[in-house]
Amino acid sequence: MNIKLITVCLIVLIKSHLLLAHNPNQASIKLIIQDKGAFVDFTMSQFGIEQVLLKKNPNLDLKTISEIELKQLIINEVKEQIKINTNGKSLVLGTGVIKLGSHESNLKFLVNNLPINLKTIEVNAHCFQENENQVNFFTVWYKDNSTRAKLFRDNNYQSKFIIAQSGITVSDNVQTNYWSVSKILMIITITILCFLIIYFLIRKRKIIALKRI
Repeated sequence: MNIKLITVCLIVLIKSHLLLAHNPNQASIKLIIQDKGAFVDFTMSQFGIEQVLLKKNPNLDLKTISEIELKQLIINEVKEQIKINTNGKSLVLGTGVIKLGSHESNLKFLVNNLPINLKTIEVNAHCFQENENQVNFFTVWYKDNSTRAKLFRDNNYQSKFIIAQSGITVSDNVQTNYWSVSKILMIITITILCFLIIYFLIRKRKIIALKRI
């Protein structure tokens, strides 16, 4: 094994990880609560959105559908799949506003009936579960505090947040540790490769030095 081969392996490994890290079947959902009101912010890759729309609407032609129709389809899909209860009562999502993008799309829904004294927030977000390995990250922003939960098939895309003076906590078994096994293995592998590169560089210099003697 030479230094060039090690370098190539390192570059390939890093590029592969970056590609895997960008999961098109991953959505971000945020319930943002402010003094002036609250809204739900939803962001997902356009590719992931389109895949689900095509699965649910076999006759849909993305090339001929108008932008207005496409926006309404996405708004309806997201609105139907996000269910939020606050203090045991269903939260009403208002009219949605959407911004389409070539890479990802963003939606915002005003919240009309948020209780004054929040104690619990329960979320059921099956958005785009038709996509393989779909993951939805749900974040609660409230009084300068924020907590995020990972919603996926293993927890049926559900979570419960407890609101207290000390902050926001997730009460059920939801993965909130994002140091996954794959990331740890990648760090270990990169570290080993770096040591190998340093080792071969030192060894090469010693060989060159011996030849000069």
